[in-house]
Amino acid sequence: MIPTVFTTRRPGYKGFSNALNNPVASNAFGYNKLPDVNIADYKDRLEMQIYVPGIDKSDINIQLEDDVLAISYEKQETKNDEGPEYLKQEFVQDSFKRAFNLSDEIDQDKVEARQENGILYITLPKKEEAMDKGPRAIDVK
Repeated sequence: MIPTVFTTRRPGYKGFSNALNNPVASNAFGYNKLPDVNIADYKDRLEMQIYVPGIDKSDINIQLEDDVLAISYEKQETKNDEGPEYLKQEFVQDSFKRAFNLSDEIDQDKVEARQENGILYITLPKKEEAMDKGPRAIDVK
């Protein structure tokens, strides 16, 4: 059970529909670069691992509404006259927004998030009735 991924385009953009879900190519065509996501399925939960290096956890916005989990970050543009002028700058995180449809199997009241070493972990506990309890014996009557 993998949550469905939404990707939003820049308003008015008409071309290169194949670039919608390509995080690398998306920035060149006016889309936001999307962070990489792993989704692990455990017996009692799903765990999303979102790659967000260099982003402070206080700058990450996570919203859960109407079975949609939305994760976003808005890059703050700051001007610093005392800072260096970069000749080359490759590890810059752009603003992003990712949204996932959650199934009825997720206990949305128990969703939790934490950030460690540049990875945002979102734990999505499964409802008791959705957990695989393994095989069981059926008595013949």
